[in-house]
Formats: sequence, C-alpha cells, structure tokens
Amino acid sequence: MPRSQTDLAAAPPRRIRGSARARLRHRLASQRRLVLGALAAIGAVTAALILAAALARRPPSWWAAAATDAATGPDLAERVERAVASRIHKWEDSTSPWTIAITQEQANAWLAIRAPRWAANRATPGAPRFPDLRVNFQPGAIAAGLQTPGSPYVLNLRLTTAVTPEGALAAHAGSMSAGSLPIGAAPLERAIAALSENLDKASDATAALNRRGALLATPQLTLDDGRRVTLRAVRVEQGRLILTCSTDRPAAEHPVTNP
Repeated sequence: MPRSQTDLAAAPPRRIRGSARARLRHRLASQRRLVLGALAAIGAVTAALILAAALARRPPSWWAAAATDAATGPDLAERVERAVASRIHKWEDSTSPWTIAITQEQANAWLAIRAPRWAANRATPGAPRFPDLRVNFQPGAIAAGLQTPGSPYVLNLRLTTAVTPEGALAAHAGSMSAGSLPIGAAPLERAIAALSENLDKASDATAALNRRGALLATPQLTLDDGRRVTLRAVRVEQGRLILTCSTDRPAAEHPVTNP
C-alpha cells in the first residue's frame, strides 16, 4: 500500500480536527445566545406583568376623592333623591324645557347609599352584591369607577352621553382601564349594545339607534297623573351633571288640574 494512504488512515489531518472544534464552538455559542435571549424575553415579560399588576391595582387619581363620607352621606343621598323627585313631579304651566343640576358629591352619595338599597329590592335571590360605584364629572364626559366587593381592582371608564336628534339617550365609551392600566373599550361597547337590546326591542328603528350606542330609544318617564317627563339634553361640566327635560301634559281624555 502506498505510504500516503497509510499515513491518512493512521492519523486524521489537523485541519479536519480543527474544523470539528470550530463547529462545536459555534454550536455552543448559538445555544448560549438562544438561552440568554430566552432569559431576557422571560425577564421582560415578567417585568411587564409586574408593572401591569401594579398599574391595575392603582385606582384612578379621582377615586379616593369621590368616596362618600359615612357620617354625612346618608342625609345627602336622601335629600338629593327627594329634590330630584320633587322637581320631576313639579307642576309646569307650559311645556318649556327645564333643567336640574346634580353635583358630583350628590351623585356619589346616592350611588353609595341609596343605589344598593334600590338594587337589593329588585334583585333575585343569590344576586351578587352591589359594587362600589363612583363617578367623576369632567367637561364633556363622565368618568365612572366600579369595584366589586373583595376585589383590589377598580374598573375605570370614560363615557360621553348625549340625546341624539332622534331623541334617544346614547352613551359611548371613550377609554377604559383596570386601575391605571389602559385596556380596550370594545368589551364595554358590546356591554352597552347588549344593555340597549334588553332595554328596548320595540322596533327596527330602535335597533338602528342601538347600533349607534343608544341606551334608551325614548328616555321618558310617565307620572301617575299621566304627564310625561322627557329627557331632552345632557351636559357634563366640571363637578356637575345638568339634565334638560320637558313635561308634557296628558292627552285631552285624561285631563289633570294644577294641584
């Protein structure tokens, strides 16, 4: 056998062994980069989750100030309820629009004291407890916060409300957050649509209004004497909500006299 063939079989060239070691080093380096990249990704996700949890547990800046005082809240809630009821039932000599203003403090007192009782009287057995519900009146919008019993999170949403040219009461979600963590408003819009369908399914016109965010196709209250109080406009200012209404007299076959 030729010498060159014998030497090749007895000892592989150093060039071949060096190439194998280079491939091994490259493979190990790639694996280290992969592991380090995975650890960095896990660290980033963990940090994001910690930040999200912290933001979700942080209530909106206005939440604490909107709390109702336990000592004065019950009296304020009862007074505002009586004042609103008295204004709605007040006799009007004309059908001209009239307004009623509700302050943020009054609204939150009613939500904290009277609303849970109102809901309890209409709830079915086993219904969940009424949540802690507070509002913040801002120029052109209502910020509403909701915290269910036992939960550390406050669901915060910003709503714009208006009476449409067709006379429907409409509400649209501008933004939504869990605590201070922004989330999409689409779930709220779907909830508003579902509520609209449950409130009024009377006609195709109502369905069309609902698709545009209408809560009530006809925001109207019929009094015991047959008069109808209709909501005509909603205006939100800093710290107060202003409702414009009108009182329509009943049909001629059911006349009433000034009490």
